[in-house]
Amino acid sequence: MGAMEKRNGSSGKLVPVKVKDCSSCKMTPVAPEQANADKSSGCQGGPKSYLWHLRLGHIGHDGLNCIVTKNIGIGIDISSVKKWDVCKGCAPGMQTRTRFQSNTTARTSKLLEVIHSDVCGPMSMATYSGKRYFVTFIDDKSRYCVVYMLKGKSEVAAKFMEYAAMAETQTGKRVKYHLKRQWG
Repeated sequence: MGAMEKRNGSSGKLVPVKVKDCSSCKMTPVAPEQANADKSSGCQGGPKSYLWHLRLGHIGHDGLNCIVTKNIGIGIDISSVKKWDVCKGCAPGMQTRTRFQSNTTARTSKLLEVIHSDVCGPMSMATYSGKRYFVTFIDDKSRYCVVYMLKGKSEVAAKFMEYAAMAETQTGKRVKYHLKRQWG
């Protein structure tokens, strides 16, 4: 037992239909000289141009019209190329995703006012020097990021002191707040 959609003759809308034997739904290979669009039945009760839209991988109306005008299509009549409504398969492809809300303004007004950090690991494979963790330190104002590789979580405090000394030397400012995730 299968299911397919068929065009309703009066309204032209797709309606679900239960099918006991789907052997009539299968495509059979045809020799190129026999593949004439004028001889093909308008399946789903729709216009031939819609049928060719589906057969050619959801080609657009302009693309199908180009095939017809350049006489690339085998026997596709130009009068049969008519505009169709957006099909169910093409509709999702034409949709656009809403943009992420960009928050480009810094939450702080001074360098080193807030430092964010996080530890990641353990990694399944260690580096050649045996390190399986890393910690990131990110300045909230500049978004400047420093990454340190670690053998264990116990090294985080020492690496923060190293980062703070380096950042304070370079900027001439002091670290005010250190926001961290729970390191466990």
